[in-house]
Amino acid sequence: MAFRGGPVTALTPRQELAARYEAKGIAVCPLGLDGYGQPKQRLDRYASRFRPKDNTSHDWDRPEVKGIAIVLGPPSGNLAVIDIDDRGLADYLLTWLSSLEEPPLMCRTPHGLHIYVREPHPSQWAHLTAKYNGRECDIDILCAGNVSAIPTTRGYAWLNNKELAAPAYGRVLKVWNDISIQCPLGLPYRQGRARKGNGHWSPSPSIDQVRKAMLDVGN
Repeated sequence: MAFRGGPVTALTPRQELAARYEAKGIAVCPLGLDGYGQPKQRLDRYASRFRPKDNTSHDWDRPEVKGIAIVLGPPSGNLAVIDIDDRGLADYLLTWLSSLEEPPLMCRTPHGLHIYVREPHPSQWAHLTAKYNGRECDIDILCAGNVSAIPTTRGYAWLNNKELAAPAYGRVLKVWNDISIQCPLGLPYRQGRARKGNGHWSPSPSIDQVRKAMLDVGN
């Protein structure tokens, strides 16, 4: 029996990973090293235009590729990320969110935690500062126009190997606001364009809100 066409080329491991995300409707792009030697720099200037069907067409095996990232916003079904850039706050939120009946999709990062959110409509990037243990912690809202590193990038790991866990759902800033109020300690925060910016602190949760949140977590 004769077969037409050329030989079938096997996918490389990175191409296989990209193909898995294509099947989920998620666009990914290669990452290179940034100025600090961290795998955070998108290698393609127009990565925000990529679509899932492009995933396996990238040159994943060029020497400068050091990681993989999700293209956030419309290319990936309006995925957004709450990027917690403080290990202490990340540990606290991870412990609390993991205690919920259905924790959202989360990823450990070299310095903190990513909490994934699927939005009904894409948002824009924002910078927040939250108070935790007497210090100000940086939080970035990553969404349309941004990329977010994921495993197998060095230093990134899905929590409990739950790559297929569902993201939280809603407008990403509303999801963060709900987290900041409902977590037992309460996390007053402010929003500003610049780091340590001039945004206004949101009201601290009342003691009744804290008690209700603790009861909700216990149920």
